[in-house]
Amino acid sequence: MVSDRFPEDLIELQRTRNRAYAELAQRPRDATAVRRRLLRLEVRVFWHPSFDASVGGDPAARAELRRRAREGAGRTGTAG
Repeated sequence: MVSDRFPEDLIELQRTRNRAYAELAQRPRDATAVRRRLLRLEVRVFWHPSFDASVGGDPAARAELRRRAREGAGRTGTAG
């Protein structure tokens, strides 16, 4: 079952992960540092308390989180 509610901190964490991924795609000079930051962010998203045993293994929940983070990314007003 896909949860319609994700805590705002998890959505913001996913947005930060998305920005790091986009930064890495630009082939930065410090790519190793960006890759390390991206890996840390992915671990934090994966092990977030909202993804406990009931939802954590559900790929649909993770896809929904990514969609929610993308749809709200333009409204935050924060820069990478």
